[in-house]
Order: sequence, then structure tokens, then C-alpha cells
Amino acid sequence: MRKSYLYIRLVVIVFFLFAGHNCFSQFVLTDPTFGSNGRVITEPPVSNYYGMQANEIVVQPDGKLVIASSSYYDLSVTDTSRFTVIRYNPDGTLDTTFGTGGITAISLGSGSREDIATTLALQPDGKIIAVGYTRIINTSTNSVLVRFKTNGKPDSTFGTNGIVISNQSISNDYFYAMAIKPDGKILAAGNVNGTTKTQIVQFDTTGKVDSTFGLNGLAAIERVMIVAKIELQPDGKIIAGGHIPNTDSMGIVRFMANGQPDSSFGNAGRAYTLFAYGKINSMSLQPDGKMILIGRHSNLAANNTQVAMARFNQDGGIDSTFGTNGRVFSLGGIDQGYRVIVRPDGKLLVAASKDKGFSYIPAVNGNFALLKYNSNGTPDKTFGRNGVVLTDIAGSNDEAYCAVLQPDGKIVMAGFTKQNGKNKIALLRYQSGGITHYNTIYATTFYDINLNGTKDTLETYFTQANISTIKPAVDTISTNSEGVYTVETDTGNYVTKVKPYSPYYTVLPLQLNTSHTTYFNNDSVVFAVQPIAGKRDIEVQLIPLGIARPGFPLRYKILVRNNGTDTTVRDTIQLIKSKNLTFNSAFPIANSIKGDTLRWAFTNLKPLDTLGILLYLTVKAPPIVNIGDTLVSVVTVDSLINDLVPENDTAKLVQIARGSYDPNDKAENHGGKIALSKAIAGEYLTYTIRFQNTGNDTAFNVYIRDTLDSKLDWNSLQILTSSHNYQMTINDGKCLFTFPFIMLVDSMKNEPQSHGYIVYKIKTVPNVQLGDVIQNRAAIYFDYNLPIFTNTETTTIVADVLPLKLLSFTAKKQDKANLLQWATTYEVNVERYEIERSANGIEFGKIGMVKCDLFAASVHKYSYTDYSPLTTANSLFYRLKMIDIDGKFNYSPIVLLNAADVVVSFVLGANPVNEKLVINAINPSLLNTEAALINSVGVVVKRFVLNGASQTVGVGNLPAGSYYLRTQQGSERVVIVR
Repeated sequence: MRKSYLYIRLVVIVFFLFAGHNCFSQFVLTDPTFGSNGRVITEPPVSNYYGMQANEIVVQPDGKLVIASSSYYDLSVTDTSRFTVIRYNPDGTLDTTFGTGGITAISLGSGSREDIATTLALQPDGKIIAVGYTRIINTSTNSVLVRFKTNGKPDSTFGTNGIVISNQSISNDYFYAMAIKPDGKILAAGNVNGTTKTQIVQFDTTGKVDSTFGLNGLAAIERVMIVAKIELQPDGKIIAGGHIPNTDSMGIVRFMANGQPDSSFGNAGRAYTLFAYGKINSMSLQPDGKMILIGRHSNLAANNTQVAMARFNQDGGIDSTFGTNGRVFSLGGIDQGYRVIVRPDGKLLVAASKDKGFSYIPAVNGNFALLKYNSNGTPDKTFGRNGVVLTDIAGSNDEAYCAVLQPDGKIVMAGFTKQNGKNKIALLRYQSGGITHYNTIYATTFYDINLNGTKDTLETYFTQANISTIKPAVDTISTNSEGVYTVETDTGNYVTKVKPYSPYYTVLPLQLNTSHTTYFNNDSVVFAVQPIAGKRDIEVQLIPLGIARPGFPLRYKILVRNNGTDTTVRDTIQLIKSKNLTFNSAFPIANSIKGDTLRWAFTNLKPLDTLGILLYLTVKAPPIVNIGDTLVSVVTVDSLINDLVPENDTAKLVQIARGSYDPNDKAENHGGKIALSKAIAGEYLTYTIRFQNTGNDTAFNVYIRDTLDSKLDWNSLQILTSSHNYQMTINDGKCLFTFPFIMLVDSMKNEPQSHGYIVYKIKTVPNVQLGDVIQNRAAIYFDYNLPIFTNTETTTIVADVLPLKLLSFTAKKQDKANLLQWATTYEVNVERYEIERSANGIEFGKIGMVKCDLFAASVHKYSYTDYSPLTTANSLFYRLKMIDIDGKFNYSPIVLLNAADVVVSFVLGANPVNEKLVINAINPSLLNTEAALINSVGVVVKRFVLNGASQTVGVGNLPAGSYYLRTQQGSERVVIVR
């Protein structure tokens, strides 16, 4: 299944609430600044290995990460494995200043053996202490300490050449846990065979056993326990957590600082609880002194294992407020818990591994699991999916064995991934998994129609706005489809404001000022967005819902929005579609269809309301439309009287026909180029991002990360429409669209319902230059898998295209033919000229075509000979249809070739007319003379000057009926229809 998740780097982290204030699931985002999409995979420095894994991870003060591991070599060689420590830079690359290429792998003796580093810790001076064991194959095992210098070399001042091999038992020792005390002494423990006691060994700073601790350096307590973790309490007491072999018991023992059992804890220093075939992998000490054990539990009824946690009070008693009688089990399918991180707010993050064959979460390859629990042990179901986030690393089997919370709030998990039969170290970093200490601002925006400052029952949330929370040098913009937000901030001073898309509103209050010096504070604000009466602005958009592929179906959406504050009365939408698109149907159906022109009438569109029209089309097949051809369609809506933004009453869509098909794509409406003057003037670029779930299961959440080009003004971004409810967050040009709980069905179950999209418009920065290229590509994440990248959509800033200028157009008689000649300039977009002829000046037909001369100089000269003139006509009228490469066209003035007894001064371009009257002045003496339109009762309703050979006069404001066009050289009846 194609699912994944994503990251956006925010200094102010923004989450959202749906209407009704129900929090949606928090997404945990991988960090794209770390490795490849938040993932790092490392192999041993040799080729003859068969396995490697990370057993422990710590973070240095400089942000570098240190791993305790082992490099498993082929059994046929002398060294079966080596004691290994690896250091990574903060970005996930190997730190080449450490060891050899970032890796230190040493052998602890001769012969066929296993040398394993199980855990490690940092000394205050930066040196690294790692513990583990060394085992001679088929012989005994000894516990080990190794100290490394900051460059990864063994520290010769410690033990023997940096190595201490400790044998505390008759047969086998294993060190699994360690801690460094404030005085630099080292505590180590694990499994000691041949004894009935739990033992902790203390070493001094040189690696010698410290005889002042416990009894000859050993702290021991009756009943053997395999120790998984050692923690130091603030009072110096030592707690060790683990499990008792061959029993169902997990427990904790506590010693005094001097190594003597603490009789005040539990039963003579011991505290236990029962689990079915339980195993403890780690332990955490809460700030309040409570202790949490984490590991696994066998669910015999379900025939699987589960994450198991137990919490003890400071005195060793089980904490009955945690889970059920102090114990918590994960929902089925999370195999083992390896680390638990206690957040400052008391919530818990658990690093775990997923068992493959369970039904709670759909089976995927990824086995890294991050769980979140409330402080009482219940799953935090606002996190991921019912409290669980699963992440695919790369292999067929992945397991997370350890985790660390960085000071910046990022969480790193480490373990292994299996590829081609070999285990490789795998690291995964989440961007916001550990962020815990923020303050919260709750903000609501509503449409205050009655201007009383209170959200009344019938008043809706206001969504046509961006809300921003601003700190010096930080500006996070957000919006969603619901109008209710949650913004999380750090300490300091913040200002929260609402900026409506249109300047036709007053917002009260103007802003919310927030100042906090501590964490876990809440502020809330309700913004009343109040309309300013009399603002008239209607906007239309033409949105492609698919790629134009020759011969294939295509859908468009016309979107009309009343941006103003007055209800519209009567309006008309007109679409002139590309002639290379076949119209199939529309919903709602068009009121009229004439050729490529479709019209819809609508009334009473209230402020902020939208009208959507779906168009079902087919791209004409080759050879009519071929890959690379341009399809141009234009939609207009009648301007309201005194429309404040007439330029958004028209929208043009330029599509390039493509052959390949990807359901996840990004497109911009200008077709790859925008004139410099238009960009500087603030014309919007309109982007459509489409996505489809082509997997085999439902996608619960979809995320789109869209890093905006630096030449785009991200403060101007406005959402136009989307297929589903969304949230949007922008910070420093990094844009995140989130579709929470989208439940997008997969294409195999329901192909039409597997699609989604979001459309937004954005301006360029005002200082763009000629030749600048704006590139955009989006990363689409379906739940928690790797991203699917769209195509890179490119828009180039080009020189302004001057309109074609017709310098001359003449017609003259020749022997049995008529010669037409014309000259033009500025032929930037012209493709061809079609010659049209008429016997009456009204009804024209095409008689020929001349292609544009692409290689001519600045002035282009053309001619065409009409070899078949109409011999029966007293006069002939000619005109040029000048057609651009994108299909648009204009007509030239009409020229007349007269018979001797015919005098014609002007002809009308069309009659009857609807909105525009076109007058062609045949007689040059009419130029710069006055003309008038007179209604049927003799009243002059419009006066104008004929100042061109072809002139357009608007008549859309006149009632339907009969009129007369009066000129100084005659009159003509004009019929206006509606």
C-alpha cells in the first residue's frame, strides 16, 4: 500500500482542531534533513558480513549521535564479530573524524569469537564508555568495558589499552546495562550465571573494580535478575530493572549509593510484578520518582506478543493509577517495547517493533513503531493511528531496539533493517515526535454577519483567511477548511492575527498578544470577521482535474466565488473551450451551447458562497491533438456593477497535451510561462496538486509537502478549493497540506473515489526578472510510507508579448481574380491567417489560409489571390481571421471590393447581438465621426466616436429590443437579444 508521512520544519509548530474542537490525530513527521527522508542505513566496513544492529544510541551535546553495535562477520573467518561504536553527524552522515570513516570496530581477543557492544554512555569530557560481552565460540563469555576517546580510538589510560574484561561468575557474564556516576565511576550489570543474586559492579575511572562499593566492588541482592537498565536517582540511590529468568516476573531492585540493598524499597530492596513469559528491555525514571519497566508480554489467547509496561511508585509498590493494576499492554501486533521516553508533561513515547502477522494495523513492511501513551497508561489516540505510528525503513524486516530524545525535540530510533538476507543498522529520525513543552493558542474565526462580536447560531466559521502567529524572525501562516485552529508556541512574545483573503472585512479583535516565560500555558481568542457593506467582487477559476492526453477523457471544474459582501442578483458564466476538446456533458447543464461557447445563468450568490460546475470533456485524438500541443480555454463571469477586481472575472487555462500519466501530479494554469509585466503587476499563478491512492488499502491521512520556490511570495498564498477537508501550514516557504481522516479508498476498490486534489493561487515576488524560472515539486505521503514525488512544474518569466499589429490590408481586382495583401508586425504568437469572404458583409465563409512566416523580419508581408470570385455578386467583402498558436483569434477590419454602382460605408460584425456590437468602417471618411444608438421610440441611448476601422461597442447594459445605428453615412437596424 502506498502510504507515508512527512515533515515540515517549523519554528512554531502548528496543529489544528476541527469544528467542535475535536483534535485530529497528530502526525509525526520524518526529518528530511536527516539521511534520506529521515532514514540512515549503515553497513559494516567489510564485505563478508551477515548482520549488524544498533543496540543503544546517545546524543552528544554537539548533536552528533553515537551507536553501540556489533559487526557480524562470516563464521569462516577468525573474528566472528567485532565490538563496534559508530558516530554520525547531526545530518545522519558518518562522522569521518571518528574511528575509520565514522566506525570503530575492535576485536577483544583472538580466535573465533563474538564481541558485542550492548550499551554505552558519555563521560562529561566527551569520552565514550561502552559495555557488552566477549564470547569465545562454544566456550565461556565475559563481560566487557571499553573506553573510547573522542576520536573513536581506545583510551589507553583505561584498563588494558582501553579494554576491561570482567569475569564475575563461574561461567558466563553479560553486561547489558551501565550508568556513569557524578564522580565518574562506572556501574555495570547484566546477566551473571552461576549465582543466585542480582549483581552490579562498580569500576573506578581507570577501569579497576572499586572495592569500596558494596562487597569488594559488588552490589548484590538475593534472587538473580537479568538487568536491562540502571538509573541513578537524584539522591544517589541506584535502581536496576530487569526480569527473572524462567519465570513470569519483571522487577526492580534498589541499592543505596554505597552498594548496600535499600531495605525501604519494596520487599527488602526488591519489587516485582508478573507477566506471561515477560522480558524487560529497558526502564525509565520519571521526574516524580516513579519507575517504568518496558518489554514484552505473551498474549497466549491471541497467540502473539505485546508491548508490556509496569510502573512502580517510589517505595517499590505497584502504581495502581497506571493502566490496569499498574500494568499496560499494547493493542495486538506491536511485538516488543524497547525504550520508553518520559515527556515533561508526563506522557510517554515508546520505541517498539511491530510483529508482522497481526490485524490491528494493515500489514506493511515497516516494523519501526512509535507509540504514545497518556500519563495514566491509556493510548493517546490523538497520536498517529490510535496512538501508533508505523514507519517503513527499507527492508523486508525492520526492528527498533533503542531511541533517544534530542534536546531540540526530535526523536531518533535505531535498530536494523534486513536487506538481501543481511541485517544493516537503521536509524530513523522524527521531526516532532518529542516536542512536549509548548504553550498553546486556540483561535477561532467566524463570519459575524450581524456585527455583534458574538458567534450566533446561524453564523458560520470563516475560512477565507490566513491566521498567523508571529515572533521576531518567525512567521507561521496557517489555514484550514473549518476555521478552528490550535497553534503551539515556545516561551516568549507572540502576536496572532487573522488576514482575510479579501480586504472587505474588519477583524475584531485586531490581534492576540501572548507572552509566556513558562510552559503548559493556554490562551484562546475568537476573531469576529465583520463584513463591510457594499463590496462587490466575483471571481472565477478554471481548474483542470486531470492531464490532457490525446484521445482520453478530461474533467474541468469552473469555480465561481462571491468574494464580496453583497449578494449577486443575476450573472452569467461563459466558457470558450479549446476547439481541440470535445464537450460531453456538464453538471449543472449549460443554459446554452453554441459551438465551443457554453453559458450558465445563476442568481443570488451570497457572500463567500461558491458555485461549482463540472465539465466532462474528451481531448481530440491524433492527428488533431498530438503530444506537446497547447489547449487554451477561457472562462468569464459577468462583472458586477462597480466590481472591485475586474481582472479576476476572467480565467485562462493553458494545458500542454501529455502522453505519460501519473495520478500524482502538479500543474500550473499558465502553461509554463508568464509575462514579466503580469508577474510584477501581481497576477496569480494557480497550482493544482492531484493525488490518488493506488495501493491496496484505505489511506487514513494524506500529507503534501510543497516547498515554495524562493521567487514566490508565500505570504500571498490563498486556497481556492480542495477535494476534502484540509489544514495548511506555511513557515519560511515550506508548505504543508494535511488531509486528516481523509479515509481515501484505494483505486482497486473504487477508482473514482480514490482521487483527491488541492488548488491554490500565489503571486511571484515583485522583483522577479526576465528569464527567472519558478520550479515546484510536491511530495505526497499516504499515511506513513515513503513520499511519492510529483513532476516538477516549471514556469518561466518571459518578455511581454505585444499584440499583433495589422499595418495594412487591401484588396484589388486582377484579371479574373482578386488580390489581397496585408502587412503585420509583432507576430509573436500568430500561427496562421484564414481568409474569409462575404457577398453581403455579414455572412462570411473561409476561402483559404496562409501560414505565419516565422523567419520574416520585423514587418511581415503576405498576399492571397482569390481565383474564384463570386461573379454574380455586386460587391465582395473580405476579412482576415488571425489565429494564435493557442487557438485564440481576432478579425481584421473588412475590406470591400466594389462593383461600380455599390456604395457601402459600414457593415456590422453580427446581428442580432448580445453583449457587444462590432462595427466595421468600410469608408475611411467615417473615421473620427460620431455615431449613435437610438431605441424604438427615437431616444438616443448611446453616443460614441468611430475611431477605428473595426470597433466594438458594449451594449450589455441595454434592454433587449430593436435599435438603429445612425452614422453620418447611413443607418442600420440592430437587434439586441438576451
